[in-house]
Amino acid sequence: MAVIVLAAISAVVSILFATNSSAPEGRSLDWPGQITIAVSLFALLYAVIQGPTSGWGSTDVIAGFVLAVVFLVLFVLAERRTSKPLLRLDLFANRAFSVAAIATVIGMFAYLGTAYTTSIRLAAIQGFTPLKTSIAFVLLNGMTLILVPLVSRVLERYNPRWTLGVGFGLVGIGDFWLASQSA
Repeated sequence: MAVIVLAAISAVVSILFATNSSAPEGRSLDWPGQITIAVSLFALLYAVIQGPTSGWGSTDVIAGFVLAVVFLVLFVLAERRTSKPLLRLDLFANRAFSVAAIATVIGMFAYLGTAYTTSIRLAAIQGFTPLKTSIAFVLLNGMTLILVPLVSRVLERYNPRWTLGVGFGLVGIGDFWLASQSA
């Protein structure tokens, strides 16, 4: 029932406030880029998920990693050849952009890892019902939305290197602390 209510609220907000985000005239999907990066990411995801079960040295896991690398290289080659790339690789020539992109990826993996372990802890270890687990996730994500304006101001006032470093450090400390707690 809670999911239905949230879906209805989301639909109403989208209908009232969402604007058209269609691509500019003459712009089309970069199919080679889309396909190569999708295969690369799916292969990487498969290898990482299957590794603990099959063993990191198993043929299918190694094949997944190799396939991910091969299709990542194909993605880069495809993006260099198209006039309208999915990802403009020339942006990575800017050091600040590259560092920000890497920090963003690390931050998202940290966040997703925290969410994953939290869901396992709440549902499988502490025995929360699916509804209680989903409410905890709404609260966790709600805190993120509430903190966005504060984080934005902090990043403007202080050196982002220190701000992000301290933030990542706190996420790591919190994750290690939660991992050390018994059920």
